[in-house]
Amino acid sequence: MAPKSQRVSSRPRPRRFFFVFVVLLVVLVALCVLGMLGMFSVTHVQKMSYLLRPLWDKPPTPFHHIPHYYAENVSTEYLCRLHGWSPRPSPRRVFDAIIFSNELDLLEIRWNELRPYVAKFVVLEANTTFTGIPKPLYFSRNRRRFSNFDNMVVHGVFPGRVGSGRDPFRLESEQRVAMNELLRRAGIADGDLVIMSDADEIPSPHTVKLLQWCDGFPPVLHLQLRNYMYSFEFPVDYSSWRASVHIYGRGTQYRHSRQADVILSDAGWHCSFCFRHLRDFVLKMTGYSHADRVRRKEFLRYSRIQKVICSGEDLYDMLPEEYTFRDLIKKMGPIPSSASAVHVPAYLIQNADKFKFLLPGGCLRSPGSLSYDLGLTKLNWRRSFSALFSLQNANEGPFQQTLTDPVVQARRPDPQVPTKFETIRPAPPETTGEPSSTPTSPPEGATDKQTLGARVIYRQLKTLQQRSRQSPTSQRAVNKLGLTSVKPDHNLALTFEYRSHLRSNRDEGEIVFREWGEQSR
Repeated sequence: MAPKSQRVSSRPRPRRFFFVFVVLLVVLVALCVLGMLGMFSVTHVQKMSYLLRPLWDKPPTPFHHIPHYYAENVSTEYLCRLHGWSPRPSPRRVFDAIIFSNELDLLEIRWNELRPYVAKFVVLEANTTFTGIPKPLYFSRNRRRFSNFDNMVVHGVFPGRVGSGRDPFRLESEQRVAMNELLRRAGIADGDLVIMSDADEIPSPHTVKLLQWCDGFPPVLHLQLRNYMYSFEFPVDYSSWRASVHIYGRGTQYRHSRQADVILSDAGWHCSFCFRHLRDFVLKMTGYSHADRVRRKEFLRYSRIQKVICSGEDLYDMLPEEYTFRDLIKKMGPIPSSASAVHVPAYLIQNADKFKFLLPGGCLRSPGSLSYDLGLTKLNWRRSFSALFSLQNANEGPFQQTLTDPVVQARRPDPQVPTKFETIRPAPPETTGEPSSTPTSPPEGATDKQTLGARVIYRQLKTLQQRSRQSPTSQRAVNKLGLTSVKPDHNLALTFEYRSHLRSNRDEGEIVFREWGEQSR
């Protein structure tokens, strides 16, 4: 008996793209309806977008990974041959080029790790963030901390755009273009090796040594770094790829984007948001190119940031940026903490007491004192005057202790407790120019720890004044500012009350300024 022939259905099978289209259409309609009803916020839209990313986005072309071989007490010549490369008769010169913001601790670790192999450290910083917020030149103000690198450092300053409203990615790109000229000023030549990375992307010393002594690797090579968040207690993955090394040539351009398809595996560390003070988290969150992720003012509260650091949660309350549902589900939730501090920078372990906040169990952060050095700033308030501020290296300590600090509250400071030079020089209301006088040097014996601290957590006064033109709240804050006494060689006091545009609570405090000449009073 012949088997019955199976009837093939002529009805076409549903196609995957049609199913995806229907799902996206339903989600879009639902979002529109909820948005019209006021039941859906931008936060929910972003989360839904990240949740459905595997449906609407494709992953980039995968890198070709070069296996990385290394062990202690193995010669560099042998390691070159093991990688399929050839050893050089003499090492290349290495230039380490970074755009710097405020990562002082990571910069110290980075430079001490790479010092034996680097010819020049090239550092470029700007006087504004990528989003146009004025900021101090942190490296310039802390140059003494890196005095043992003086003969190796080439430093440049990029003029930022205050409150420009321009695309932060464009401003970031302009700084990277400026780095090309700074490298030429540093004396780089064809055939030299240049490291292109951010300050928190640290190549391992043995990686730099390997590339310094070997020939045969691609002229542009990305570095795969171990990814950490907040400290080396929270390892994330090996997804960091933006750091790269280049054999310098005529067409070399400083970039932080993908420039090749080849990457050297396990070549260093990327410690993101690895700051000592909570104030530094706020500066980066509001100042770097992805500042639009700060969707609610609560994100900038110190209490919330501290909780996030210790729990390994996401600072922006965002879902992982993954291209498959498997990876998305795997990375959802807090980052698991690790008790291991093995295979981390050697300088970090050698100075564990100094950098305990970067090691397992050290998640607690101090708020940090006001370290903004406003430099020479002209402020056109209701009572117009020009001011010189030097609020650098203020005392450490929680904000709650600031308002009761006797140094801050004293109207007639104790002669035995010197403070850093702080002056306010009055000017006629019609004056529009910068002050002509300059501060004198502080007396011998004064210490940074005794600095007069206007340590109330506030935005730089210049930024506040600029925002006052558009914000009635900020205008009222500016109008509150006024000199309570202006007498030569006497105490100068300034009382202020303000409501920050990024904080929901009101911070009040009194800043007392005095001159060094008053120590004899």
